[in-house]
Amino acid sequence: GYIDEVRLWKAPLTDSVIKYHYDNPSILSDKINNDYIESLIGIWRFNFEGENLTSTILDESNNNNDCTIYTIDNAKVQLSTKSAD
Repeated sequence: GYIDEVRLWKAPLTDSVIKYHYDNPSILSDKINNDYIESLIGIWRFNFEGENLTSTILDESNNNNDCTIYTIDNAKVQLSTKSAD
């Protein structure tokens, strides 16, 4: 399989929060227990639209931690055409 999304946090998350994010990939918080939101470093979804495929992935958390994907020689980056929604 492919990795289609990465979320990175500064603090450890409880099992229930991890399960919440797994079950609700398009929602960042349940609005009841969102103390962990401040420790979010970034969200990178490896999806693209159109023909402009680059190795730069925008941080969707609004923390401006865009990333660049590097590969070994003769390897390639293949992004999904499907989204989490």
